[in-house]
Amino acid sequence: MSTPNVPLSNLRAVVILIVVAFHSALAYLASQPAGPFAFDAAPYRWIAFPILDQQRWFGFDLFCAWQDVSLMSLMFFLAGLFTPASLRRKGSLAYLSERWWRIGLPFLFAASVLSPLAYFASYRATAADPSAAAFWQHWRALPMWPAGPAWFLWQLLVLSTLAVGSILAYVPPAMIFTPWDWTSFGPFALQLSRPLHYVVYFFVAFAIGSYGIERGVLRLDGPLARHWPAWLAAAVASILAWGGLTSLTLAGWDASPPPYRLAAALAFPLACAAGVFSLLAICLRLMRTRHRVLDSLSANAYRIYLLHYAFVVWSQYALLGAGLSAAEKAAIVFVVALAMSWAVSVGWIRLAPLFSDLAGKRAIADQLR
Repeated sequence: MSTPNVPLSNLRAVVILIVVAFHSALAYLASQPAGPFAFDAAPYRWIAFPILDQQRWFGFDLFCAWQDVSLMSLMFFLAGLFTPASLRRKGSLAYLSERWWRIGLPFLFAASVLSPLAYFASYRATAADPSAAAFWQHWRALPMWPAGPAWFLWQLLVLSTLAVGSILAYVPPAMIFTPWDWTSFGPFALQLSRPLHYVVYFFVAFAIGSYGIERGVLRLDGPLARHWPAWLAAAVASILAWGGLTSLTLAGWDASPPPYRLAAALAFPLACAAGVFSLLAICLRLMRTRHRVLDSLSANAYRIYLLHYAFVVWSQYALLGAGLSAAEKAAIVFVVALAMSWAVSVGWIRLAPLFSDLAGKRAIADQLR
């Protein structure tokens, strides 16, 4: 008999595909400047957009905007969902020790090795001296240590050691700091408007997991699964509302009238919630059967997350001079990054079994048996 673990395992596979697709498309957004960002110039926007290609497609702007609203919140939600069961199985000390090995150490590896490797390609796109030695000199001169997508890991590690609503968690910081500002302390980066927002998603999921996944809103006959079309419609409507309201502030957040800023800030958590729960609902209703490919993606999702970014950035860099459309380039980047990071992850398990648990997880469908 199918349980919520199967669609949630499939959801994990879908999420990692979206993550790789999101990063693969960032080089081809129509909303970005014509040329790449200078490596040494604040506010160092190359951290978010390491490569900017001349080929652009506005469809990628729509896709990335939607995912930016809800994707990371969904990842924190999924992380919190299975935390209670893990705590019960392992106990507090063993759980915290395991979190360090599974999250903390991989974060250090990603920040110290994988992140400079990925951003070396970004540096070469604008550098007068493209050598590794010159890159290292410029890298060491930065006022922060960019960690790339690994920022998710350190925040997840903090939340895992801690056991208001979403609007109260998001709107005041967004009004104070703007929805877009980031800050960094060495490799520890965070988006100033969102830490409390992610805390809410983690602990809401923690509460659902504590009550019991099969008894709560995530049960297969629950309100999410039954009303998935309504959730999808709400997600589309809310993201359109957020996009329209946010567009009123794009000329300058601080210069926009306070009612516009407040409306845009209020629209974000609503669009985020609708996006998160619509994807949960769709998977609970339509993805109830196991599939070998999805199981493999789910089991390797964490390692793919750690590894894919370097493959993404270097593939985008390699395609800068190619006479292809933005869609063709993004598709190639996606396939190469997914295939390479997936292959390395599988090889990691097979060739280094003693270390495979360092940065990997079983498919969610197997975890609570």
